[in-house]
Amino acid sequence: MKENRVLQERIALVEANLSKLARLAKLRMEDFLSDFTKVAAAKHLFQISVETFLDCAYHLIAQRGWPPPGSRRGVIEKLFQEGLIGGQGMERHGELIDLRNRTVHLYLGITDEEVHEILQDRLRDIKLFIEDLLRIEGTARNNRGSL
Repeated sequence: MKENRVLQERIALVEANLSKLARLAKLRMEDFLSDFTKVAAAKHLFQISVETFLDCAYHLIAQRGWPPPGSRRGVIEKLFQEGLIGGQGMERHGELIDLRNRTVHLYLGITDEEVHEILQDRLRDIKLFIEDLLRIEGTARNNRGSL
């Protein structure tokens, strides 16, 4: 029961972040760029969302007794190797991790314009990852009985 509650709480956090990011996505580029707090909020909410869904994925991997992957990208690769996500999901989720890395590691750089583009083009990918996590968790629950 506790495992499911933790996962649900984390997914709820990502969904709340997505709601805020969607509000920022409605801004015209000029309005978004003119206020550094909007740019900073978007970067932070995006980063926290990706970190949280990765945490959920690590959690699901640990539930199965699999050794932890050595990298964030390895989490997605493990889910693919075990047949829990398809190749398209692996690519899409891997790209989100790459974008997260660019927002975190300043030396890789991401422009404020790119942040706005992420808001326009990539929020659906986060929603799809949530759907994958819920599907994987549902499969795990069905395989071990209800919690």
